[in-house]
Amino acid sequence: MWGIRMTYRTKFWLFAAIAFGSSMILGVIIAKTVPSGGGADNPALVLPFLLGLVALLFIPCWLWWQKTDDLQKQGQMLSWWWGGTAGALVMLVVMSVMFGRHNDITQGGIYMFFAQFAGMAVVWIGWKLRGRGQAE
Repeated sequence: MWGIRMTYRTKFWLFAAIAFGSSMILGVIIAKTVPSGGGADNPALVLPFLLGLVALLFIPCWLWWQKTDDLQKQGQMLSWWWGGTAGALVMLVVMSVMFGRHNDITQGGIYMFFAQFAGMAVVWIGWKLRGRGQAE
């Protein structure tokens, strides 16, 4: 067979590019599917469709994660936790000051922050239940 041999680094960046590109494509699909003013006309069809696409997006992300070594994984997790949390909190303060606490933009930011926290909590609980904390 005429197989192409790729280095670890090439596979890592290839999967990173596929994951990033897939995210961009998903963003375009969502933008074309959901109207900018108001919700979708038929949310019972649109929501499962888009959530299915989000699930498919995790395939290239998972492939990238599997090609990432432990040190890089730790750096990713650390930067997402501290960078993401600090960035989100700073932006919530900025939005509250600029637009007010009860503005739609500020409320959307607050909902997004709680969704991120809930997602992190679910994954962290799964990690703890698997007993990963003691080994690491």
